[in-house]
Parts: sequence; C-alpha cells; structure tokens
Amino acid sequence: MQGILFAPIGGCGFAPANHRSNLELYDMALAPNHESTRSLAAAQSGESLEIKRILFSGLRRHCAELGLAEGQRVKCRAGTASRLMLETETGRTVALERDWARFIQTAPAADVLS
Repeated sequence: MQGILFAPIGGCGFAPANHRSNLELYDMALAPNHESTRSLAAAQSGESLEIKRILFSGLRRHCAELGLAEGQRVKCRAGTASRLMLETETGRTVALERDWARFIQTAPAADVLS
C-alpha cells in the first residue's frame, strides 16, 4: 500500500501508524485536552461542570429522564467507584452510573453552583 505507514503493535502484527488501542482511546476520553473538555466520569466531588455533549441517542434519552441535558450545569456532590451523585441547577440530586458518565463530555462551568 503506497503512502500508508505501518508500525508494529504488541508483537501480534502491524497496523497503520495512526492506530490507537482501545485503552489509549479510553484514556483520552478521561483526560482533559487543550479545551478542558473531559468525561463526566472523571468528575471530582465539589466540582462544577457544564454538560457539553452526550454521545449516544439512547444515553441522551436516559439523561433526559433523569433531568440532565446538553448545556446544563451540574455539581458533583459525591462519587463512588460505580456512581456519581450530581446536583442540577434546579437543586435536584441525580445518581448516574460512571459507566454512562464516560460518554458525557463536560467542561468547567462558567458560573459555580453553590
């Protein structure tokens, strides 16, 4: 193949040089980038965030049932290994599984919720 650079991957073959493993993609989803957008799953207790994007339509519907939507500000009140407790702008407390939170992109909220 002309023009495509291949590199060894894990001793089991070759892939295009721009290939990323699932683990690398997962780490990228949790790590902040230059725009400070990151996964809701990485939220720390006391942190105020704005929901920028909910990645899947099924998850958007689930979040709507919980009262969460894109553009909304939330505050992480508590978190366990499997769940986040979020407070919405209206004062409602919502429990969200971290497995779902991985697919919600957030940024620091402009105005801090009290």
